[in-house]
Amino acid sequence: MKILKISMLVLAALAGQASLASLAQAENISLRLSYSEGKSGLTFSPIHAEVGDFAVSPSLPEHANGQHWRVVARDSKGNVVHETLINNGSQFQIETFDPKNGQIAHAETVRKTEGAFEVSLPFSSNIASVEVLPTVTSKGFASSNTALVKYDRNALQSLLSRSRASLATLATKATATTIINNGPSSNHMDYVFVGDGYTAAEMDKWHADAKKVIDGFMADPLFAANRSSMNVHRVDVASNQSGVDEPDKGIYKDTAMDGNFNCYNIDRLLCVNETKVRNIVGSVLAADARDVIIVISNSTRYGGSGGGVATLSMHAQSTEIALHEIGHTAFKLADEYDYGTCDLSSEPSEGDVSKNGTRSVKWNSYIAASTAVPTAAGNYPNGTVGAFQGAQYCTSGKYRPTENSRMRTLGYPWH
Repeated sequence: MKILKISMLVLAALAGQASLASLAQAENISLRLSYSEGKSGLTFSPIHAEVGDFAVSPSLPEHANGQHWRVVARDSKGNVVHETLINNGSQFQIETFDPKNGQIAHAETVRKTEGAFEVSLPFSSNIASVEVLPTVTSKGFASSNTALVKYDRNALQSLLSRSRASLATLATKATATTIINNGPSSNHMDYVFVGDGYTAAEMDKWHADAKKVIDGFMADPLFAANRSSMNVHRVDVASNQSGVDEPDKGIYKDTAMDGNFNCYNIDRLLCVNETKVRNIVGSVLAADARDVIIVISNSTRYGGSGGGVATLSMHAQSTEIALHEIGHTAFKLADEYDYGTCDLSSEPSEGDVSKNGTRSVKWNSYIAASTAVPTAAGNYPNGTVGAFQGAQYCTSGKYRPTENSRMRTLGYPWH
């Protein structure tokens, strides 16, 4: 009960996912778009579309930190029928941790020149177009009226037809196995584990590695306590070669999802081709059965990454990296460490950080009357809820609920 009580900020994300079931309709559309940035600027390309009774994508709060894209569905008169705010994938927050102590070693925001994302919207008969618009940074919310890209209904219908045909001819064949099934995806959080760098002859090894990682996730107290709210799937896909790219060692492998260390010249950062990942996973799992995708690379080198697709290796401590990154992806938690570029321009949208260091802080109902606020580090047992200064890249001016947790240092509890 202690874990459930203290983890209410995390559990709210799970409840929010389930609440989207009421928005599931047969005429919703899921779009997969790729983006790339070159000399001519940012361009988008449609990859895939499907319709079904899955839920629409949840929208970020308008005051969410970072840059975003606004995806809008309009009727024939240009009126907004539905809109959702999603993360701008070209802004990539990277972070690496020291495997010896679990503390943050490096964090920065980089410009990602290519990638892919998925978004689900209503597609009832009155939807005439879908467009992606830019928004400003966290300094304040505003949206441009000039679309980055726009697709009319005819273009979307054509994409649907092409997508159905392309599934039958997908070059990289994949299969999916449901490991944990607790009910419809419309009201459960679906986690997908997919292997990269495993050849056809290594499928037994992949199955054993996937089981080890999934068992590690489900042994985590938060996941164990909320097992009934989750579905877990394993996706099998064979790579031509075994392993992962390690450019610093002159090692290059032909894998299904282009896994590579030394991403952005950071040795522990493990990246993949998100377009290939989403195409492979999307070929075998429905739009609402792939909420969180985790790619496991066939390597024991320490590393991983977060973002739209999380990655980890088979290093003994890499699961801790993945759990931290899923804290961002699935539970919408902020980093609680104080390394990086501080921004105090607005109140964070995430549930675990705040500019408010008083008893009226957003998690105030979990602070005992005997706990001083603000709360000094070292005065209480770790896990005591208070308002500890130093969070989300700021040494001062932002507060976190506990002295240390998984969102601050790997290996610590969620609380």
